[in-house]
Amino acid sequence: GCPVIGMREGMQLMEQVEAFYMRRSRLRVAAVRAEPNQQDLEMVEAANFAEDYPQVPLRLVERIPGRVHWDPELVPLNRRMRKRLQRAKSIVIHLFSGVNTDIWDSRDQEGLVFLNVEIKRGMDLHNDHLFGFLEQLCQSGRVRGIFAGPPCRTNSVLRFQQEEGGPKPLRGRENEARFGLPWLSEEEQREADDDSVLWLRTLQLMTVGLDESMECAIGLEQPEDPANWKEDDENLHGGWGYPSFMVWPETLAFAQAYGLDFVNFDQKVLGHKRKKPTTMLTNIGTIKALRDRRSTTPDPPWPRTLRERMEESAGLAEWAPGLKLLLLEVAVLLHGRAEPGHHGTSESWRRSRWHRILLCFGWSLYSAMCGRQPNCSGIRRAGSWFFSKHHG
Repeated sequence: GCPVIGMREGMQLMEQVEAFYMRRSRLRVAAVRAEPNQQDLEMVEAANFAEDYPQVPLRLVERIPGRVHWDPELVPLNRRMRKRLQRAKSIVIHLFSGVNTDIWDSRDQEGLVFLNVEIKRGMDLHNDHLFGFLEQLCQSGRVRGIFAGPPCRTNSVLRFQQEEGGPKPLRGRENEARFGLPWLSEEEQREADDDSVLWLRTLQLMTVGLDESMECAIGLEQPEDPANWKEDDENLHGGWGYPSFMVWPETLAFAQAYGLDFVNFDQKVLGHKRKKPTTMLTNIGTIKALRDRRSTTPDPPWPRTLRERMEESAGLAEWAPGLKLLLLEVAVLLHGRAEPGHHGTSESWRRSRWHRILLCFGWSLYSAMCGRQPNCSGIRRAGSWFFSKHHG
């Protein structure tokens, strides 16, 4: 006979259907209204996202746009930083920077400002006013780089290793399951949705930055897709596949539209304490040169208990020192190109820059970058920034 569900489940399904059609109606009305108000403008932007991201649920699409007319009181930046951003000739936005930003803060110089966005410092990318402010900042054409490592907690392959009561899987790899598995509780679905919005907002901000300047340096980092290094095991993932933001159709379309490359490497070759297989979506040549660089040095043993492993994993989210240094130097070089009267980079600056990398991280990183020849010149080709490598 026909399948039957209970009254409570049926009412929940009807509420979801009604909410879907209500959202779609609001988007359509906003898109055709003759004199839109602020909310309408944001709904029009959401309607555009709905066209660009047809596979993304409308409940998420509605959350992507920032406030068109953001409230300065609700943007968590102090007066000193706002003045510096107003005066800056070059701005680098570092999303999900973590609290340890000394290496970025130390490289601020005349006309160049690094803006570190981190929820633990009160800067939550879910804040519509903050995101609207960041969009407007990118539209100024002064953003020389956008670097980001959005949270991967809802994609972690460790969630499939159900031991000692650890957190359970939230996502699959493809189709609707990538936004949340069917049996999630309301709280679990909210957790998955929140991270989906962070990912989509990151793509949106980078899109705005590249639309204003194709020379905007892009570095979007995530753990390497487990399908690249782990045997497919349906008994482990239950047939849902290993989740990864990097395989989302929206990510692939963004990469294709702007000529970005997916680069796989181990962060241990850049000074990380563990192997940390990584994928970075980028247009930066020195990062592209890291393609398939792998560490052969064994990692120290993992802690034995789940709690200890989770604590260890939290500390591993920070980028390797060498990766930070490479991104910093790209930003500084792009700022130099934006300065009036700039006519290239001196040989002495290049030598000192690569000499610092050699001293800090050894020949493995140095040879990965320059084939042991400290002579790297910056050039621009096909609208994307990268460094040409001269091999002696």
